Amino acid sequence: MISRDADYGVRMAVDLALHGKSIRAKVAKRQGIPEGCMPRVTRALRSAGIVSAIPGRGGGLSLARDPAAITLLDVVVATHGGVALNCCLVQPSECDRTRYCQAYPHWRRVQERLNEDLATVSIADMARAPAR
Repeated sequence: MISRDADYGVRMAVDLALHGKSIRAKVAKRQGIPEGCMPRVTRALRSAGIVSAIPGRGGGLSLARDPAAITLLDVVVATHGGVALNCCLVQPSECDRTRYCQAYPHWRRVQERLNEDLATVSIADMARAPAR
């Protein structure tokens, strides 16, 4: 399961794709993100080059890149460190069973497909999707 920060990061990126530059409080309110979480999520997205923040009067948050060039995987990696279906996929060297484990190759294949799928969905795609 992805973290709350990953979910908030996706919501923040989609909001900025929809509304353009905006102040943090407005993004938080529109997306139902607790204001206390916004600095941490913003820092993670800024560090990854997804969001830019302009301080002071007239400043705010905006996407640092075209929303079509930001993938769901980019945001999840920035805020959550990625998604791993099993601990052996994070540190294969720490599991002495990976050489003969019958499940490992299947976990790895499914993990690769998940990452590929996450990399095919852009923030622009998500912003164009009708709200439910």
